[in-house]
Amino acid sequence: MKKKQIFKKKIILFFTVGVILSLLLVSNLFAQSLNINLVAVNGTEEDQDTSVKYYLPPELSPDDVLDLGPLKISYDEDKGQYYAHGDVSLAAKESKTLKIKVRDVWKIDPKEVNIIKGQVDKNLVALKNTQYYSSASILRDALHKKLDYILERQTKFSDNIERRIEEYRANLDMFTELKRSAFSADYLSSYPLEPKLEGDDVRLILEVENPSETEVKKVTQKHYLPKEIRARDIVDDQGFDVRFDEKRQQAYLTKTEEFQPGEKKRYVVILKDAWHIPKPILDSMEDRAKQGLSAVMDAEGISSITDETANFLAEKVFKEIKKIRESQNVVESIDEEIGTFRINRERFKNAEQSLHQLERALALVATEKLQKLKKLEGGQVKNILRNIQALRGVNAISKALFGKRLSVTMTWRIVWGILAFIALFTSIHFFTWRSRSKFMGEENAEETHGEIKEVGASDDDEKEEEKQES
Repeated sequence: MKKKQIFKKKIILFFTVGVILSLLLVSNLFAQSLNINLVAVNGTEEDQDTSVKYYLPPELSPDDVLDLGPLKISYDEDKGQYYAHGDVSLAAKESKTLKIKVRDVWKIDPKEVNIIKGQVDKNLVALKNTQYYSSASILRDALHKKLDYILERQTKFSDNIERRIEEYRANLDMFTELKRSAFSADYLSSYPLEPKLEGDDVRLILEVENPSETEVKKVTQKHYLPKEIRARDIVDDQGFDVRFDEKRQQAYLTKTEEFQPGEKKRYVVILKDAWHIPKPILDSMEDRAKQGLSAVMDAEGISSITDETANFLAEKVFKEIKKIRESQNVVESIDEEIGTFRINRERFKNAEQSLHQLERALALVATEKLQKLKKLEGGQVKNILRNIQALRGVNAISKALFGKRLSVTMTWRIVWGILAFIALFTSIHFFTWRSRSKFMGEENAEETHGEIKEVGASDDDEKEEEKQES
């Protein structure tokens, strides 16, 4: 009997000594810190030492914990999560509140958003007067709207920390992607945005029924949405509240309504079509693959990347894009469309990976071309350096003789003086030669009956030559 009582007390203790979590804002607006209140309750008639263990939210690290009170912090390797723990002495029927002060990490700094917007604007300016400017402007506006949406939702729940944390978690992936895109130099030009056309929305039909045929019931509905859908993708929520389940990483619709006996209600929730890869994105990827392949092929004899490798990578891109295009042209139900999209998402990742490999190969080709040009022009560069060194020598001599370097005017005077001297010397030499050849050369051949007299030969030498000939 005594054992049963002890067991009963343990059961009571198990259920009544709990840890009740509440997150409280220090102020009504965004605060620098928050208090996590842990309430331990002893529901038994005896004093108890109770062990408290609370796993911190995954966004918190030990550096974000400002005050633990009597508790300690440790790490659970199995769960990959930090937790606060300690022993609490509780009297019979006593409850005690333990406060953990933590940094408010569940908010996105508006200053950071402005920096991202500014970077996107700079990227757009760089594309002015190019073929990408028009589509890049649309993409820039869409990116700004998404950032504004995140801040709007954050402000909307500034006085409700639980909802703000949900919104933070729901929008964190999108914010991370937007930040990465903003600091990507080719994002605006590589992935032009196709504006949504009318009729691109999807209808989600929800039907709820009161199971009782005799009683009026308040029914709390909870409908999980596809994983790709967030609050921003809901066009018409039919009065539902959009929440986010952190464990499932999934948004859901919830609403509490009164149902009459046997009453049925039908809701048509309008969602944006988030299960379609826009055509311009596929076109852009295909064009980049073609350009990369062409550049590698044109570099034959220069690149160490073989044509076979480039063709293989480009062909993988073309095949995956073709499969995506064909599958998206088939009319399907929403469930089938979601399934197809998830397959196409993997195809897109494979195509993108192959494209990046091809573009890395292209970068290697450009590097090899640059190295070859350096080798070809190396000799010319050396000659230029020698000439520059010679000019430096002239300057040094000038400085030694005249105490200063030659001016530009003086340099040209010297050049023209040297040219004039060469011209004068050449003219004197030419006229001297002409004067001498007039009497002793071939121009006097008519007077010597066709004989050319050797310049400088004496008359005796000529007579001696005549005798020998006779």
